[in-house]
Amino acid sequence: MIAGALRRLAQATSKSTTEAHATTLGCHELKVGVGAGGVGKAFEWVRRWKVARQCQRRWASGEARSTGASSAEVKGGAAGVKEGGKGPAVKKSAFEGVVLEKAAGGGGGGGAEHAEKAAKGTSVFAMAFLGVCGSAGLAGYAFDSKDVNKIADQYENQAPEGVLSLVRSYATWREEMEDNVKQFSDPSSEKLLPDLPPPAAQYMRTLVLDLDETLVHSDWRRERGWRTFKRPGVEEFLRHMSQFYEIVVYTGQLSTYGEPIMERLDPERYVPYRLYRDATLYEDGKHYRDLKRLNRDLKRVLYVTSDPKNCTSIPNAIEIKPWKMEAGDTTLLDLMPFLEMIVRSQLPDVRQVVESYRGTDIPSEFRARTAEMKKNLSRKSNQPRLFGQR
Repeated sequence: MIAGALRRLAQATSKSTTEAHATTLGCHELKVGVGAGGVGKAFEWVRRWKVARQCQRRWASGEARSTGASSAEVKGGAAGVKEGGKGPAVKKSAFEGVVLEKAAGGGGGGGAEHAEKAAKGTSVFAMAFLGVCGSAGLAGYAFDSKDVNKIADQYENQAPEGVLSLVRSYATWREEMEDNVKQFSDPSSEKLLPDLPPPAAQYMRTLVLDLDETLVHSDWRRERGWRTFKRPGVEEFLRHMSQFYEIVVYTGQLSTYGEPIMERLDPERYVPYRLYRDATLYEDGKHYRDLKRLNRDLKRVLYVTSDPKNCTSIPNAIEIKPWKMEAGDTTLLDLMPFLEMIVRSQLPDVRQVVESYRGTDIPSEFRARTAEMKKNLSRKSNQPRLFGQR
């Protein structure tokens, strides 16, 4: 259609047959105006569009990127060289000698490589930083303020002054932190019990009792929830022992748990002192009964428990079988004669007696020793003696 229009236009203006080439650009037809020089302009526009179209195709196929020059110009130059080396001069492209795909890929690869190196550097720095922090944390966990000060004193003449100053600053900070932690881990007072009057301090014995598995047992079941049961003979045990000892219940449980139990277990207040979790020593995730802070002479202190390792003075501990709701248990009643004997004997150090029974069932061993002692006394009393012989 366009070619025919151009031919008719050429015949009308110059009365000569001129071939005209036209094409369609996109979806729009190329229209040429009629007038002087109109045909020449039309052919020039068509030629330019064809060159642009060829460049577009080569660019899509990759030729323009790799060569950076027009195919027609390269062919013309090559023909001139073959005929005598005087072909038309080849116009140099601004991108001559540069492979665009490789350049673009190289630039992108270089950016990616740079980003990868930066990421690796950041990763290495982060790992080094975490390693330093972990080492510092491990050293802080392994060494307390006293150990750090000892190390600083040891290397005082060898290490740089700045390093020593930093180490001592850390030791000071660590000591302050330890003091703050002790406020929560240590018992609430240096003297958990009040002072005894001077006369009572000479003869009074102190009997410390654990609560769980010793006097009571707490049990949970789906149909009834939590319930606390008292050990058989516990009321009689408390009433009788209060005649010989100053009784203290010392538990690692909270007062919200222990106080209601003690109110029902001991309505007559045979136990004048009740110590709970705030009075314990917290170490390594455990609450220890700190007998050393009872404000009593440990020579006159006994601690009855099912777990002797939960106190700070094991030589004072009397281990009994833990009670877990076994029927017919008589452990507390069987222990009463032994505890009464210690008071009546007025022994200077109760820990010696406890040590002699270590590893045995104290009620059974005490009965056996008592029977043997009575047997020996009976044998001696039946031997004939001279008049006036004792």
